[in-house]
Amino acid sequence: DTQEMSKSLDVKTPTILQRVVNLSGGNQQKVVLAKWLFAKSNIIIFDEPTVGIDVGSKSEIYKLINTLAAEGKFIIIISSDNPELVSVCDRVGIMRFGQLVKELEGDQISEEQILKYTLGVNEAQAQGL
Repeated sequence: DTQEMSKSLDVKTPTILQRVVNLSGGNQQKVVLAKWLFAKSNIIIFDEPTVGIDVGSKSEIYKLINTLAAEGKFIIIISSDNPELVSVCDRVGIMRFGQLVKELEGDQISEEQILKYTLGVNEAQAQGL
């Protein structure tokens, strides 16, 4: 039920009837996550999931993302936060002008590699850097 979901996501609110708009940014994100968890979605898309929230809430959201992935959910994260991508993702697709220009996996994923392809460095240039 709603109260159990609120507790499991550690939504900090004086009452379950609190309006979402009056919650902190991190708690608003948790409410959005709860909505998708209630829907029992197998594919979840996060668009800039931690923008504007405190470090503690970021950590909780990362933990939830990892839990969902471990449960077999397909997670897509759209983020301009390269350290976030490096720490959370096992595969990163880099897009420029609506086109996939590079896919990085495992040990290939680093802030440096993401930045190279985000800025448009071609494969030959990337080999020399």
